[in-house]
Amino acid sequence: MKKTDTYTIRGTLEGQSSTPVWTRISLFDGKFSTAYKVVEFVVASQLSSTAQDVSGKLATEEGSATTTGLGAYWNWANNTEIAWASTNQIATSIREPSFSLVDPDNLIVEDLFISLQNNAGTGEQVNYFIKLEKYDVTDWQGALAMVRSKSQNV
Repeated sequence: MKKTDTYTIRGTLEGQSSTPVWTRISLFDGKFSTAYKVVEFVVASQLSSTAQDVSGKLATEEGSATTTGLGAYWNWANNTEIAWASTNQIATSIREPSFSLVDPDNLIVEDLFISLQNNAGTGEQVNYFIKLEKYDVTDWQGALAMVRSKSQNV
């Protein structure tokens, strides 16, 4: 496995409190010998006068990105979830320390799904930042990564 490059992906999604908002980030270049590793994941609300709790996760399957319900949003036993982050804005410009955890064993060949929630409700934007490392891998390493990133009856 040889590291070839580093990429960043950043943007905003409209957060909602009742249902996570998610989007697909296509990484697959048609070759099974190209893989990506998430090394950093950060989420933050846009500063406003509203107190906001923001949380997010990265997953390798759409179903994991759209999971809802109290206690079901983060599921560290689910091998398709690979990174989690949260932050809390108390007042206009005061934030508590952020939480971020990335599974160091992640390796993505196909798609990455980002899911975000914001307790402030519909219309509030959530910022995200993802740092990826790109690798050249053997075909069998790519195939193994694809199998590991699929749901295994969780």
